[in-house]
Amino acid sequence: MDTVIDFDEAYLDLKNMGMQIPEHTQHTLDNYFIRGWMPGGFCEALLAKDYDRALAIADTANRQMFWAIAMWIREHAPVDSFGSYEAVDDWVNDVNGVRTEFARKADKSYVWRKLKESK
Repeated sequence: MDTVIDFDEAYLDLKNMGMQIPEHTQHTLDNYFIRGWMPGGFCEALLAKDYDRALAIADTANRQMFWAIAMWIREHAPVDSFGSYEAVDDWVNDVNGVRTEFARKADKSYVWRKLKESK
């Protein structure tokens, strides 16, 4: 399954460092950012910047890539989608339509990228 979020830029940076965001985490983040699905405990804590909790409940793959995932969120995630548990709840509930607007733009970008790849 392809994700709508463009992880390609992060992949290139991380690949050069020998790291990769685990696939199950990519799908969790994609579903959160685009569809507004509440992420599981690890991703919710990480998005809320509750790093102690995130590390305590992370599976092995996420624990090993903790820094990479946190950096991707900081550098690529929409500003309104992370930073506190309240921000995570607001994103899920699409307060002020911010998530809907982000999803519309991400979907459009994804479609264009796929069309270019098919040439």
